[in-house]
Amino acid sequence: MKRLLFILFALQSIASYGQMFTITVKDAATKISLQGASVTILDKDSAFVNSCQMITINMGDRKKYFYASQIEGSSPYYYIRCEKKGYLSQLVKVDAADDIKPEPIMLKRAPRTLREATVTATKVMMVMKGDTIVYNADAFELAEGSMLDQLISRLPGVKLNAGGVITVNGNRVSNLLIDGKDFFNGDANVALENLPAYMVKNVKSYQKAPDNAYLTRKDNKPHADDPWVIDVTLKKEYHQGWIANAEAGGGTKDKYLGRVFGTYFSDRARVSFYGNANNTNSNQRAGTDGKWENEDAMMGENTLQKGGLFASFYGGKDSERPIRFITTLEASHNKDVNESRENSVNFYESGNTYGKVNSLYNSKNYNLNWIGALSIPTSFAYIHLDQYFYYASSSTNSQQQSVLSRYILPDEWTNMTEGLVNSYTDLSQSKASNLSYSAELYATVKLPHDKEFSADFSVNTRTTTDKTNSLYNLITQGVEPTTDFRNRYNHNKQQNLQLLGFIDYPLIEIKKSHGKISHNISTTYHIEHQNQQGNRNFYRLDCLGGDWALPDRKPLGQLPSTTDSLALATDWGNTNHTTTRQTMHNVGLRYSFEKNDLYFHAALPMAFTRNVIDDLRMKDQQRHIVKHYQWLQPSFSLSIKNIKMSGSIAHTAPQMNLLLDVTDDSNPLFITKGNTTLKPTNIYNATLGYTLNKTKHAQNLNAEWGYSAQQNAVGQARYYDAETGVTTSMAQNINGNWQTHVTVGYACSLDKKQKWTFDVSATETFQNSVDFQQTSLMPTSAKSEVKNWFMQGNVALAYHCKLFNAALKSAVDWQHATSKLTGFQTINSINHLYTFTNQWSLPWNMVIDTDLTYYVRSGYADHSMNSHEWIWNMAVAKRMLKSKALSLKLSGHDILAQRRSIVRTLNAQGRTETWHNVVPRYFMLSLVYHFSKSPRKE
Repeated sequence: MKRLLFILFALQSIASYGQMFTITVKDAATKISLQGASVTILDKDSAFVNSCQMITINMGDRKKYFYASQIEGSSPYYYIRCEKKGYLSQLVKVDAADDIKPEPIMLKRAPRTLREATVTATKVMMVMKGDTIVYNADAFELAEGSMLDQLISRLPGVKLNAGGVITVNGNRVSNLLIDGKDFFNGDANVALENLPAYMVKNVKSYQKAPDNAYLTRKDNKPHADDPWVIDVTLKKEYHQGWIANAEAGGGTKDKYLGRVFGTYFSDRARVSFYGNANNTNSNQRAGTDGKWENEDAMMGENTLQKGGLFASFYGGKDSERPIRFITTLEASHNKDVNESRENSVNFYESGNTYGKVNSLYNSKNYNLNWIGALSIPTSFAYIHLDQYFYYASSSTNSQQQSVLSRYILPDEWTNMTEGLVNSYTDLSQSKASNLSYSAELYATVKLPHDKEFSADFSVNTRTTTDKTNSLYNLITQGVEPTTDFRNRYNHNKQQNLQLLGFIDYPLIEIKKSHGKISHNISTTYHIEHQNQQGNRNFYRLDCLGGDWALPDRKPLGQLPSTTDSLALATDWGNTNHTTTRQTMHNVGLRYSFEKNDLYFHAALPMAFTRNVIDDLRMKDQQRHIVKHYQWLQPSFSLSIKNIKMSGSIAHTAPQMNLLLDVTDDSNPLFITKGNTTLKPTNIYNATLGYTLNKTKHAQNLNAEWGYSAQQNAVGQARYYDAETGVTTSMAQNINGNWQTHVTVGYACSLDKKQKWTFDVSATETFQNSVDFQQTSLMPTSAKSEVKNWFMQGNVALAYHCKLFNAALKSAVDWQHATSKLTGFQTINSINHLYTFTNQWSLPWNMVIDTDLTYYVRSGYADHSMNSHEWIWNMAVAKRMLKSKALSLKLSGHDILAQRRSIVRTLNAQGRTETWHNVVPRYFMLSLVYHFSKSPRKE
């Protein structure tokens, strides 16, 4: 009896914070309460709301069962669906109330028939549970062997972009979780490429409240400015076990691929490792959602060896808020070969100049990083410690050939002399290193009177070194051509120290109406101190005379044998020892208001900043500059159901090194000068967004408008010598830079069986780009203004079933640019993309993946960059063994050998179009093995 009273008291307490359902399910014939039934609550649109839990009460010699659930909803009525094996299902309608106790639901036994009929039901793709989008993984028919990335790319409203970047209704996802827990510190690629899709029960998308929200928020609910996450829930049978997969292959053009992945997981621990070695830049896979993966291909040719280890452990008595320890260790080595050909136009009042640059870079890079995180939550405090260690080293060899002319240059310009301004060659080699460490301690403590205190302290250190040798030969055309040969050596070392502190304490907190309405006013204090020491030692070895001053006499990288000889070559004008210090105090007020579906947040911080720079050069020229800044940086965010808006005003101080009255002529063609009169930049931002998700036809609609503007932006006033081609630049403040954009996206399924899906999105951007444009040293600088219109649109139609997946996609990228500048040619460029992708499961356990893309570029100034390309990739796999765990795969990359990579940039000072080398056509034969093991069921 005491236990019954306790349960009833608990249910009554829960009910006071929402709508409480108490449901009894009985056998219609025996009137005995049933256990093991599935009882779910649906809203007025038949969308899933919550599941009921079964509660058992001992009544002496017998037991009584009933089902309970507590929800927070606004539906005027609900449906209760009861299901149990061997019984006919029941659907009961009930009106909304604080305490919902319908009459016992009587289930009739299902009649037994001699012949069973097969009924095929359509599974619901997507339901809304509050503000959380829940995707049912079983509703998506995927080919055997599909990984998580193929499931994620099929979710309505979700886009999987290059590099594992995920967006949901236009919102960027900050983290990918597995069963609500971190996995490789949110590195989405590891999970996307290695987790089998058949293990997934559902995928949730929601805004995640911070880990300390149970102390700082009355209902632990997310706010409008909380980050979006993707949370992958595994099926119950995979909550513990092993997963492993491996692939090894070799192909033409000496291409190879090898990778391995393994993970052990349970409710208390997760340990994973991976290794990857290839020289293919990336693993190509034909998409089935109309996405052309080659569109964002890595430039250059890359050889990579990379491995990582991840471990997470969860402990403590509280299963909802366990003590958490997470660590990650990763190491990599890669070699890059990057070749580029650049065509450029520089806008000048006296006439444009045209340039071509051919470059070749060979680099080797080593990286090692470790991350450790410890979280300790208790009923009165939350403590979190982060540590990060990073080491990197690199060596690079490069060669560059450049020419600048007053006329448009032909493809073959090596023997051209008419109209040439200058040309140069530069051979260089460099070695660099980076050693970093950071630690952050964050704590929130619950105080009396329902208040809390938060503090955050962190330290960041970084030491970088860079040693560069260069053989530079400049030829300047004129009445008599002149040659300027420079044998240069540059040794830089920089040390950074950053200390940060943050305190947050609420002044006033008012709650009304059972916690449904809340006001919160808090004050914050933030202190930050940064110290940066930089030593730049610049040497002109050609000043030593003799062979040092002649091309091809001294090998690249050779230095004088004695320190004294090296000191004689010091370029004192470009050698400096600089120390910068910044101390910032930030005192602010924050206000938040919450009522049902309305949330408003505003912040009014006041910043006091003191910046100091000490610079020593020319042996004895000491400069000391101190700057004080004070400014308000207000911001707000507002969300009302599906509508969100935000705005902010921010200020940034100019870099202290730009305030030095010094001249840097280490690059003879590009001389920079300091400006002691630079002002801070003011940045204004505003956004307005709308999102709508409907279960019917899995519809997703999102729209966003954004605006940003800069006052006193830092531009470059350029003084150009038309005879020598030397540009002298000085940083100056400029106004008139702003941009705005509108984005709309819609996705849905087209039929009841949800086999056909449709996706359309469009973004229009206007950018007003203003900078300085000048040809001679004058006290005033003329402005150059370019108006850019950008339009991007995508339409995709896809069909999915168990054996066949296909998609058609059309995309357009249009740019229109105009300017009143003399010599500026209006740009109307348009890129078209048409893609067909197909994945087909054939008899004999064979699978074909293929994508065919037709890409059209037009409107480029250099006609050689206007192109029509057919890009075709294909893979054929044969699954073997009884378990189909082993596959033999033959794949072809860029089968038609037409792939190119071109990048275009345009601003108020010029236009640049650059071609980059890419991975050439190759074919590869590989073996793929997948393994998974779960504990045996007792």
